[in-house]
Amino acid sequence: MPVIVSSDRPTIESIDIDREAGKIIIKASDIDGLQSIEVNLNGQVYNMNDLNRTEAIFSLNLRQGTNTLSVKLTNVNGLTAEGATEFDYAG
Repeated sequence: MPVIVSSDRPTIESIDIDREAGKIIIKASDIDGLQSIEVNLNGQVYNMNDLNRTEAIFSLNLRQGTNTLSVKLTNVNGLTAEGATEFDYAG
């Protein structure tokens, strides 16, 4: 029986700012399963590896002023998706 592998890329579901907690919350998903998430926030790199689940939430502390964010998702099939943004935060 052939194994059907999806060609869908992982998805950044949402990027939200929790102003009360001063955090950015990144939600990601993949139909077959996320393998890893790499987040670069203001030059600091954070990794979640060996996830092997279809959804994940990543929460990081923001700093006052301009924040630079890039996210790279990799699914269990080796497909990647990337996104980047810059935004101002005043707590």
